[in-house]
Formats: sequence, C-alpha cells, structure tokens
Amino acid sequence: MNINDKINGDYFLWERFRQGDKNALSEIYKSHYSWLFDYGMRIRNDKDFIQERIQEIFYHLISNIHSLGPIYNLRAYLLASLRRKIFSELRNRQKFQLKDTTQSYDFDFELSHENVMIERETRKKRKSDLKKLINKLPGREKEAVYLKFYKDMSYSEIMQVMGVSYDSSRKLIYRAIKSLRNMTGVDITDHIPSSQNNSL
Repeated sequence: MNINDKINGDYFLWERFRQGDKNALSEIYKSHYSWLFDYGMRIRNDKDFIQERIQEIFYHLISNIHSLGPIYNLRAYLLASLRRKIFSELRNRQKFQLKDTTQSYDFDFELSHENVMIERETRKKRKSDLKKLINKLPGREKEAVYLKFYKDMSYSEIMQVMGVSYDSSRKLIYRAIKSLRNMTGVDITDHIPSSQNNSL
C-alpha cells in the first residue's frame, strides 16, 4: 500500500468514526498505536506517561466526536496531537523546564531492533556511525530527520506534526543534512534509508 492509499483509507476510516461506527475507533487505535507509542517514547522515555497521553487522545476523540471535522492525514493528526499533549503535560508537571518546547528538548534517535536486523552486514557499521552523528544534532533537527527519513513523511506532514511552517520543516532538514555533511565530508543522504532522498 502506498502513502496515498494509506491516507485515503484513513480518511474513510475517520469518516466512519465520525458517523458513529463503533468499530472504527478500535481500528484507528490498532492501526496507529505502535506509531504513536514509538514516537512518544522518543520524546519522553516513560512508558506509562506515553500510554496515558495516548489514552487521552482517544478519550478526547470520543468526547468530542460531534465537533470533529474531516481529517485527510490521520497519522499526522494523531502524532501532532500526541506531541502537544506530551509537552503540555510536561509543562504542567513542572518537571521539564522549557521556555520554548519547540527549541530546547532532546529526541531519542535509537533505531528499533527490527530496523537494524534488516540491514545487510556491510551496512551495519555505517548505520551505527550515522546514528551517532545524528544524535549530535539538536533535538528538533533529530526529530525532523527521524520523521522524514525513517518514517517517510513529507514536509507537509512534518509541518503538521511538529507545529512549524512548511519552510521551517525544510530548513530543519537542510540544516541537519548540512551539519552531517560537514561532520562526515560526504553526502550522507546516500546512506539514510529513505525513498525521499532525491527530494533534497
């Protein structure tokens, strides 16, 4: 299934939910939970905390079903909702002292075991070295690189998830690539597993 098919499928699934289909919400949850949990854990490495925020998202959907409008990219919408809830709760708890949550935070770039296993032996060290370099980037740039190159999101989707402008999403990727190129002396986009590298 390509990305357009996925988006179209999610749109009709969302419309079923809005129209009162009781099975639709369960399908949305099952389809997107792993993405939400993985993304949330990269911002805050606290399983219970992230699960609570995900539950809050779905409680909000149920409670506000009659006021929800059409959504054409459900995954980006849910990731953006989770991101806002995470930073909102962290500010409320006053355990994460950020004057600007869009600027000063870390982002865990640890790749999943499955991603590592599918790489050929000749690429394992290269990927490990690249991951170390990516982890030297600022949190926002790491997050943008993760969304674009490891989750194959478009700049428009990154814009929606991270709550930035379209130009800002492109600048984040540009700065990250430039920094990585300066660190390595080579075009690192050749070594990042993505179908979108040619767009840079």
